[in-house]
Amino acid sequence: VSADVPTSNVSIVDKAEIPRHQSSPRVLASLGMGSFLGLCIGIGLAFLLEHMDDRLKDAEEAERYLKLPSLAIVPPFARLNGAHGYGAGGKRVEALEHKRLTDDRQSKEIVVTSNRLSMAGEIYRTIRTSLLFSRAGSPPKTILITSATGGEGKTVTAINSALAFAQTGAQILLIDTDLRKSRCHKVLGFDNYLGLTQVLVGQRPFEEVVHETDNAGLSFLSAGPSSPNPSELLASEEMRELLHYLSTRYDYIILDSAPVIPVTDSVALSTMVDGVLLVVGGQTAKQIVQTTCTRLNHVGSKILGLVLNGFEGHGPGGYTYYNHYYSHEHEDDASLS
Repeated sequence: VSADVPTSNVSIVDKAEIPRHQSSPRVLASLGMGSFLGLCIGIGLAFLLEHMDDRLKDAEEAERYLKLPSLAIVPPFARLNGAHGYGAGGKRVEALEHKRLTDDRQSKEIVVTSNRLSMAGEIYRTIRTSLLFSRAGSPPKTILITSATGGEGKTVTAINSALAFAQTGAQILLIDTDLRKSRCHKVLGFDNYLGLTQVLVGQRPFEEVVHETDNAGLSFLSAGPSSPNPSELLASEEMRELLHYLSTRYDYIILDSAPVIPVTDSVALSTMVDGVLLVVGGQTAKQIVQTTCTRLNHVGSKILGLVLNGFEGHGPGGYTYYNHYYSHEHEDDASLS
């Protein structure tokens, strides 16, 4: 029987023992490795998105990239306290003032009022002050407001800046020189049957087409009917002579002009004015803005500065500081009463 049993070369070295800890899954090691990989992927995606995002982020980047001063940051009005940035404690007063101004003839896009607690109005008063001290000697009398592309807020900036200038007691003329897609008359509540085009072609004198607004010191010249050759009209000698004539009648003249990239109207007008204010939208690529500055500089235009429209305002000059200041001012007034 022993001879028939096959010989085995297997021998027991140690007896198997029951493990005290599980070998898999290793929870802590897996969590650590997953966290590390997730962090690396997140950082990589952040750098990729930052590299792909070609917009200007804040005023510091705009000044560094374009080599131009940033005069103000205009945030989305919906992010302010109230629809148009009513100051803390002044909501009721501001709302009544705004209701008076936004009647059938005026749009809600007009935010500059006489109320000192309006944060949105204070932003445009900041633009006014910056323009008044933008050059040595005397301030610019004729100011062209334009942008790189459409929809960046140049019309709203022009109208509210003109209102801010009028609050100083000066005589202001706002001219809508966007002969292709004029919009100032819609915001201010005027018709556009007569305007700049009739003056330039000699059909009507300036005195017959200018509008006097409800705001003291502010006059308005609409664009007028569309013209088949707007670039030629705006680049003509008649336009230069008209600006020279109007500069003797008004303290300051503000021109709302067409965007620079699509058409050449603003480039031609920029050679006839004392300075250009460039409105930059929050969604505009910085390469497009730089191209706009290059075109203006190529013809010898004087760019006074930038207005960052639709930007978050948490940095220096942002609306967060306006809100903080006005809130404390109201608390002080309440304590005194």
